[in-house]
Amino acid sequence: MSNYEIVSLVASIFVAVSLTINSSKWMRILNMIGCICFVTYGILIKGWSLAALNTYGTAINIYHLIKMSREAKSEEKEKAAE
Repeated sequence: MSNYEIVSLVASIFVAVSLTINSSKWMRILNMIGCICFVTYGILIKGWSLAALNTYGTAINIYHLIKMSREAKSEEKEKAAE
């Protein structure tokens, strides 16, 4: 098994496991790690469409993680104000 195949296998495992997680936060984190691994794999094999698609997936995950973090902070402030 080549190093390239190992990177793609690790990426696949992270994405597959992320789909079994109930927590949105951990699902996003694991999926993002898988996307980053697929970006790396895409670059290694010069699969630019694979790298581009997973860069987009990474960006979406980052956006939602930031959004969830801001919502959690907002809820904490509301509870503290009560």
